[in-house]
Amino acid sequence: MSRSHSLARETAPGWSPSFSRRVLRSILKTLIVFFRINGKGTISNEFLQQVEPVFVYKAPGVGDVRFSTGNGRLLWKARDPLQSDPLLYDFLDALAINDVLYDIGANIGELSVLAAIKMRAKSLRLPESDGFFASLGETETKIPPPAVIAIEPSSENFVTLCRNIRLNNLEDVVMPINFAVSQEEKIATLFMRTPMAGAALHSLDEVNRIATNRYGSFDAICESVLAGTLSFLISTFHLPSPRVIKVDIDGGDLLALRSLGPYLLSTRRILCEVGDGSTETDKEITAFCDEYGFSVQERSLNDVWLERVSD
Repeated sequence: MSRSHSLARETAPGWSPSFSRRVLRSILKTLIVFFRINGKGTISNEFLQQVEPVFVYKAPGVGDVRFSTGNGRLLWKARDPLQSDPLLYDFLDALAINDVLYDIGANIGELSVLAAIKMRAKSLRLPESDGFFASLGETETKIPPPAVIAIEPSSENFVTLCRNIRLNNLEDVVMPINFAVSQEEKIATLFMRTPMAGAALHSLDEVNRIATNRYGSFDAICESVLAGTLSFLISTFHLPSPRVIKVDIDGGDLLALRSLGPYLLSTRRILCEVGDGSTETDKEITAFCDEYGFSVQERSLNDVWLERVSD
């Protein structure tokens, strides 16, 4: 039986600067020009090299988690990485130490980082634990490194994702992969609303620079990215099979699930971005997962948690 959460992420395209923030930006731009901080001199470059803003998020049950900021959208994400969605907190709490989580559409790695820290913390509470890996009874069971596969196509998001992994000392736990999900293996074109780190709602392989997503059309900024099916990625590079999957790729969630092929059979839990379940796409996703033995466990405004109930 499913249950809904009343508190969830907004369906709007996300953060946008307030009037006061825009005024502040104008003032700072004037100061930057006046002091030539964006200039070609040694002082300006050394100054910028020393600026590395980091926000420390007090995660419930986890402790301090560090996120790289540097723009308004990143700061907005860092202040509330799970966007006050109780379903996401429940999803993280349910992770086991032997899970392999695929974060498909990881963005800057909010969920990947929190998941990895949660899994590491659980392993350290086990008896006879040795660092991140632990011994269970007579059989030594280890979290297969990496425990989290974070897949993100945008280069700016990917750089910030890698930085967040390093800030939290998770290099041996989270494997970031710059990759886009597609129906075929190719060098694809990613169409972005903005190249700003933390941005989302991009589109893949449009016919021209006027791209579309679920919020309408936009004049795109383009970059190339390696693309293919998830089954190709896993089999070609001998990655561990997923046990838990989180999918959030702006309308391509069903494509991502289908592209897993036989690897969906090893999966026991899926978190997928959908609406309230009333749209045709939402119905297609739940129907597809039902064919593989999944049923709805929990639902929020934007996400659905599906659990395998049969093989």
